[in-house]
Amino acid sequence: MSGEELVEKLKRCLKSRVKLAFRDGEVLVADLDFVLEDEVAIVFDLIESNRPDKYERSDKRPHIFANISEIVHCEKADGGTTDPAAGKQLNRASGDP
Repeated sequence: MSGEELVEKLKRCLKSRVKLAFRDGEVLVADLDFVLEDEVAIVFDLIESNRPDKYERSDKRPHIFANISEIVHCEKADGGTTDPAAGKQLNRASGDP
């Protein structure tokens, strides 16, 4: 998927829960808040991640800025909490056990 196609897909997912996969292997579920075309970035509220240690634990959901160029896959989340490609349970970002 080209960068322009990904930006358009992300714009269609605005204000929705999405599953994102990144170049570094992180897979997360987030509420997509903004697509910043001028900065080629997105802003989202993190719900779950397969790398929860990457984020500071808090009672509030982390508000994250990410470069679109680091995203390799985007889809609307279906409410599931597993990564079907890896078959791994995702961990809540809020620090819940």
